[in-house]
Amino acid sequence: MRLFTKFNIIAVLVLAVVSCGSSPQVFTQKKATAKPYRTMAILPFDNYSGVEDAGKQVSEAFLVELLRQTAFHIVEPGETERVMKEERIRSAGQIDNATAKLLKEKLSADYLLIGAVGEYNYLKEGDRDVPLVGFTVRLLDTSTGQIVWAANHSKRGDDGELIFGWRGVSSLSKLTKICVNDVISRIKFEQ
Repeated sequence: MRLFTKFNIIAVLVLAVVSCGSSPQVFTQKKATAKPYRTMAILPFDNYSGVEDAGKQVSEAFLVELLRQTAFHIVEPGETERVMKEERIRSAGQIDNATAKLLKEKLSADYLLIGAVGEYNYLKEGDRDVPLVGFTVRLLDTSTGQIVWAANHSKRGDDGELIFGWRGVSSLSKLTKICVNDVISRIKFEQ
């Protein structure tokens, strides 16, 4: 009986630790779900992390994962950047309704994916480096200028770690992919 009780206590502790990983905060506009098989332009993500190219790394992770989903036709990122330069749009933060409609016309994009990276680095934890990724992202309907979906996600490589690095993530690129998948899996599509 005592062995069974110890096993139960250990099982509950393990379950509690495993379920401690962070998950994204997601907003979906009521009656404004994304329509599948539409065209999306991924704008270069703003970078507030202080790490060079962090915005590019995260936006490219979104590109790869969204291409794998096949729910959207993605505008070639080089074309998106060319049009943004041509129209003198320096940052996704400059996107208003008029700019969204202009990008719809120039890129034939039904949606714009706009994001910003706030955290993208390694934290020193004792003798090891733990990756940290944090970003916000939103999906804008270019016809209405309405945000149909948005998410905020921040995660450390040791979130959900059990003991001595087991189940931890040690690279920024792998943690970025995990975070991006967490977020993309929560996009609500119209039925």
